[in-house]
This record gives sequence, structure tokens and C-alpha cells, in this order.
Amino acid sequence: MQQVRKLKRAARSRMTAGKPARNRRTVEQMLVELKQRLCEISDLNAAADVLSWDQATYMPEGGAGARGVSAPCSAGWHTSGQSRRRLAG
Repeated sequence: MQQVRKLKRAARSRMTAGKPARNRRTVEQMLVELKQRLCEISDLNAAADVLSWDQATYMPEGGAGARGVSAPCSAGWHTSGQSRRRLAG
């Protein structure tokens, strides 16, 4: 039984030797995707920082309602299930 497994494994490796796997991403592709995601995270953090600064320094009358909706959204984006799944790739 073990010999059959070894033969199958050897045959599989000969078939794929030198050929890129169809459904697999290369390291370079994964690095590009990671850099894009990190840029997106950085942009979202910068937007959250601006909202926080604006709230601390100047908020027009009636702005608290809108800020109450946008600030938690931008501050908590990284804890959502969707972003965790997306970052997990």
C-alpha cells in the first residue's frame, strides 16, 4: 500500500514539475495582494484619525449625529468578519 502511494506521489510530482499550478497564486502575487491590503488598511486608519482629530478640535453644531455613525464604522472596520476573511485571503 505504501509503495502504491509513493508511486502516485512520484507520478504527480513528475506531471507538475516545472509547471505553475493553475489554481495556486505565486509568492509574488500574494505579496502584491498583501501590499494592496496594507495600503487599504493604512488609508482607513488615516481616515479614522482625521475623524478623531476633527471631533477633538472642531465639530459643527448638529455634527455629532453624523459623527456618531461614521466614527464607529471607521474605527471598527478591522474587527468585522468580512475584513477578517478578506485579510485571511
